[in-house]
Parts: sequence; structure tokens; C-alpha cells
Amino acid sequence: AGGWTIRAVETENELTARRAAAVLHHMGPQLPARTEPLPDGRYRVVAGPFADAKTAKAAARRLLADLEIKGTVVPPAEKLTLKDAGPGPATRRQ
Repeated sequence: AGGWTIRAVETENELTARRAAAVLHHMGPQLPARTEPLPDGRYRVVAGPFADAKTAKAAARRLLADLEIKGTVVPPAEKLTLKDAGPGPATRRQ
């Protein structure tokens, strides 16, 4: 399926986030990484996507061992069902 990610770092500084993503991206072996702006003005560094939970967890262990970054492994969004998401605007009727 794919799509597993790791929330690695959150920071208020965009440059710091970009630098952290570059460090992850250039690790050996390489970890794909990117920055995402958050609604509160902060920035998150996300590593991935990974093919499965096992690969994502192994990468998270590398982040902790090599960089002392305690990341959070996040499953792919596709695994959520409509029941998990709750009622949305399209399902509400008056």
C-alpha cells in the first residue's frame, strides 16, 4: 500500500525545518523528507513515504539512534474509514 510516514521535527523556523529535512534526505541510506507548513505558522518535517509499517519503524529507530530525533510513525490516510472520520459536510442533511 505505502504511504507510511514519520513526523520527525516541528519548529517555528522554516529554515530550521528545511535544514532538518536536508539532513534526513542525505543520511545514508537516504530517507525521503520534506517540510510541511502547519496552520499555526510552525513547520513540520516529515520523512517518507515508506512501503509499510516495518520499514517506517526501522527508519524511526535510525532517526533516534543517529540524530536523537524521536519521530512518530503515522499510518497512511487510506487506512482510515468513513466511520473513523465521522460525519462530514456531505453526509449532514437538515
